[in-house]
Amino acid sequence: MLCIWSVIKTMNRFQNPSPSFVCSTVIVFLALFYLSPITFSQIKFDSRLLSLPFKQCWIYNSNKITNLNIASDNEKIIYLSLLNGEILALNSSNGHKIWETEMGGEIISTPILDSFGGNNIYLVIKPFISEDLKVEPNSLLPPSPNNFIVRSISPLTGVTHWQNKLDIGNVNNVYLGIFHEKIIIISENSKLFALNKMDGTIIWSSFFEKGLSSLPLFNNDKIIISNLDNKISIISAETGTIQYQIKAKVEVKAVLFNEGWLIWGDKKGGVYAIDPQEERILWQLRYGAEISNLVLTPMGILVTSFDNFIYLVSRERGKLLWKKRLAARITDLPLIINNFGIVVTSSEVTVNIIDLANGKSINQIFLGSENYLNSHPIVLNNLIAFPTNKGLITVVTSAGSGNCLTN
Repeated sequence: MLCIWSVIKTMNRFQNPSPSFVCSTVIVFLALFYLSPITFSQIKFDSRLLSLPFKQCWIYNSNKITNLNIASDNEKIIYLSLLNGEILALNSSNGHKIWETEMGGEIISTPILDSFGGNNIYLVIKPFISEDLKVEPNSLLPPSPNNFIVRSISPLTGVTHWQNKLDIGNVNNVYLGIFHEKIIIISENSKLFALNKMDGTIIWSSFFEKGLSSLPLFNNDKIIISNLDNKISIISAETGTIQYQIKAKVEVKAVLFNEGWLIWGDKKGGVYAIDPQEERILWQLRYGAEISNLVLTPMGILVTSFDNFIYLVSRERGKLLWKKRLAARITDLPLIINNFGIVVTSSEVTVNIIDLANGKSINQIFLGSENYLNSHPIVLNNLIAFPTNKGLITVVTSAGSGNCLTN
């Protein structure tokens, strides 16, 4: 492969959990990972294990885990961001700390590990106002030019290789991607930067008048963003120039790009497939509430909606293949894992494993009482790690317990 993308999302809805510790449920669906245009990591998990009972492996106890997605090297190390501005590297087999380093500010992007030609970790930091206030979420400096820091650190030691300042503006969410020699930075106020990943110098930058209305999408050499003015832009990752731009009728909440087709879901429950070069609608659907996510699978397109339903539709015609109602709203992007995916809702304490062929549950994982997910779980070497309000919880099956060394 010539390039790899990672989409990073912070989840503001979890920053102020209720005193009752609202819990989350995770749903796992059958899907082929390599077909997903949104790549969080090259996941390693034997799907044959998913029908077996799961057991706890180890827990890293902490109430300071951020709502940023956790990262890993897909083999031995898990990287955690903490509310006090620290990054931790943990041994995935036993949870032991390998290193920790202070970033000197609020970490507002998930650490992204570049294993293709750089082998560094990149992240964006919003400086704290003082050392005494590092754990206070409202203790940040007011926005000013060059107030944000992009940093490259070693995944083995946490030592900084380089850092660069950027004028991003007053934002809390930043998304990162890697394309060839570039780090792509997209802020929620629609400022885009491409930095040289070797030294942090700016290669190109771009700015849109309106903020983002959905997660940006990285697809090969293209960046797809939707803005609050209902425009969808397809941008060259190489140059930052707009290749195509489409005006939707309703605010766009999710985008997907596959084999030249642009597919989006909107705030009123509409889903559309279009050929952007011909600006011709190929098919359209209507559901009962706002569309929260679109994910490509080998069997079709997974659609999640705020009516608490998950739908699987065919890519070619948008034909409904099956639908399943969940106990709560699905708010976050499903994570595709080999022949499975992970979907987070807002109220249950179990993890349901579901067959994408028919939507039926085949297994469950119990996370424990009063545990809610801060962000996406991750999978590596047949171990699943769940970041929660109480710490990082890891589970394995009985057959996969060789990856769990708790002694």
